[in-house]
Amino acid sequence: MTPSGVLTEFDPFAPGITPYGITAGVDGNLWVTEIWANKLARMKTDGTITEFPLQRPNSYPSSATGR
Repeated sequence: MTPSGVLTEFDPFAPGITPYGITAGVDGNLWVTEIWANKLARMKTDGTITEFPLQRPNSYPSSATGR
């Protein structure tokens, strides 16, 4: 969404991916946990997603703090 309220929708996640815990990063991108895929994802403003697999299997990343 732009500051003037123009919204662009993206649906870039593959079937079965559950994005969760979305936050805005200091780099200007959105960062998302993919809880069941055991990955973190970076979504650029053009909708491009880069996934980063976690090294520890079955980590189930979430947005919860203190874990």
